[in-house]
Formats: sequence, C-alpha cells, structure tokens
Amino acid sequence: MSNIITTANFRRRVLPILDRSFDDHTAKGPEEWKSWYDVEDGAAAAFEEESGLTGFGLPTELGEGEAITYDIAKDGFVTRFLWSEFGSGFKITKRMIEDGQGESLTTKLSKMLGVSFREARELIHAYLLNSAFTRVRPDFDKKPIIATDHPMAGFGMGGQVWSNRLPDAQFSEAALEDADIFISKATDQRGLKISLKAKDIVIPSELKYDAVRILRSNGQVNTPNNTANALKIEGTYGTDAKVLRYLTSSTAWFIMTDADRGFIHKTRNALERGMHGDFETGNTAYKATERYGVNIGDVHKVYGSVGA
Repeated sequence: MSNIITTANFRRRVLPILDRSFDDHTAKGPEEWKSWYDVEDGAAAAFEEESGLTGFGLPTELGEGEAITYDIAKDGFVTRFLWSEFGSGFKITKRMIEDGQGESLTTKLSKMLGVSFREARELIHAYLLNSAFTRVRPDFDKKPIIATDHPMAGFGMGGQVWSNRLPDAQFSEAALEDADIFISKATDQRGLKISLKAKDIVIPSELKYDAVRILRSNGQVNTPNNTANALKIEGTYGTDAKVLRYLTSSTAWFIMTDADRGFIHKTRNALERGMHGDFETGNTAYKATERYGVNIGDVHKVYGSVGA
C-alpha cells in the first residue's frame, strides 16, 4: 500500500515545486512597476486614507510692539487606497495524477499562472500613468493626476490653481529643458516655492532611441550647430530614461520628480498559493490570490505631456 499514489501525497510532494515554478517569471528580470512605486504594507481595514497639512504662508514683518498674527495650517487633500483582490488557478483530474501526467503538466501550468499574475500587476500599476490625463480621481482634489487646474487647499488660497501638465510638445531636447525650468518653479498649497527637482524621464518604447540620442549626445541633437548638449552637461536627467513597455500612448512622456509620497503600492494581503482536493471528483486545484491597492500621494511627483 505504501507505493500507491494518492492525491494527498501528490499535493504534498508537488506544491513546493509548483510554487518555485510560479516564481520562474522572475528570471525575466524585475517587474517594471517596482522601479517607480514605493511598496508598503496596507492597514488591516477595509480601506486606508492619507492626508497632509497645507503648511504656512510667509511670516509678516512686525512693527515695534506689534502682536504676531497666527497662521492656520489646514488639512490637505485625502488620498484613499481601496483594496482589490486578484485570484486565479487551475485544476487537474484524478485520472491524470494516477496516470503520472500530473506533475509535469502542473509545473508548466503554475509557471504560466505566475506570468499571468506578473502581467496583471504591470497593467494595474501602469494604469495610473495611462489614465493620468483623463481619469478624474474620486479622491484627493477630484482632478486627473496630471491637470492644469489642481486647486490649492491652503488657507486663503481659494480659487487659485497650479499645473503639473506640460505643453503638448513632441519629446525633444528643447521640451525637456522647458520641463525642467517649469518644474523648478513649483509651489506648495500656500504658493511657496518647494525647490522641486526633475529626476527621471519616463517614456514608452517608441521614444527609447530618441531618449538615447538626447541624453547621451555631446552636442545638440538634430542641429548642425556645434553647441553643447546642456542636458548632458548638467546631468539633469542622467543618461538613461525609464522605458515602460506598458504605457499605451506612443507619444506621451513624463517626468518624475523628487517629491515625497508619489506612486505607492500598499499590500493588504501578500501573495498566497495553495492546493486542495475535491472530495466528490478527486480532482486537484492549485490557486493563487493577492490583495493590494495603488494610488499616488503627492501629484507633484509626476509632470507629463501628451506629446505631439
């Protein structure tokens, strides 16, 4: 009797193998989204919210004996993380296990399942950029992530707006120079300069080689003039752009800044995998689930252009 293969024995022997096969997708390299998201643990609640303070305005000059006027720091806009759960799996029959086909087939299937989960994560995280110009957020300031009319929430700033949308210009050396200057003038919710700095260029695959020419050439691109490439000399964006294959626009381009609390992934429940058997049929199932939420905290983190 000890040589009989049961579905229970099969599951105990094969589960570790399937988990390793599920993770084989990591051989393709790190997932793209992890290069521009901060990963944190989510709260043990139905959702999680973050809010900040708007800060103070400038101090006022005091005359002799004059009392201080106290300022007000208001609550800022609220960012809400809603948890989404994702799951998938497959089943194999009792007869396949008995006939010795189960282990080789489930190993292949678990690897395919791992690729499926990886692809889903890439698409979900890229969606915030793919919809950045059009999707009105239900939280924060009720505007798209990239907009010309983000309202200022600071005390006394009612009706004033700021923009993180760059001109609809073709991706070029001149457009990148203008973007850096534009970003350097950014202000906070009270209209004070925040010394924001451009950091990374984010582009689709279609603009990859344009970025190489712009960032690595010693001279200005597409000009007969013997003029130095100011972007390279200053090192404004480094020598490489982030090329994201999951961006859907072939012309839109983005600049990531050094602002805090940018794109954030919060893990509510980490990836869970397991096998179980069905009493009625003897079939065996392998499944995986994970639960997380993604959002952006401070929209000063990203500036963007739809291109041309």
